[in-house]
Amino acid sequence: MLGIHNGFDGFIEDEIEEMDWMSVNGWMSTGGSELGTTRAIPEGAGLYRIARNIEKHQIEALLMIGGWAGYEGVHMTSLT
Repeated sequence: MLGIHNGFDGFIEDEIEEMDWMSVNGWMSTGGSELGTTRAIPEGAGLYRIARNIEKHQIEALLMIGGWAGYEGVHMTSLT
């Protein structure tokens, strides 16, 4: 499983790391906030860089946890 830090900005900048059970040790009180979130919605060159990182890391599926901006961002990536 891969974790992407800093939302879509991290996806664009390749802030992607492989995670295992111990990667989340101590997250009980903070949850996914350790990965970071933003309300940025990717567009233009950012969408291209996300697509390249999906290929680079051979990502076959995404699980998005977030609000409306997350929904819009995933929708934008699916249009490319």
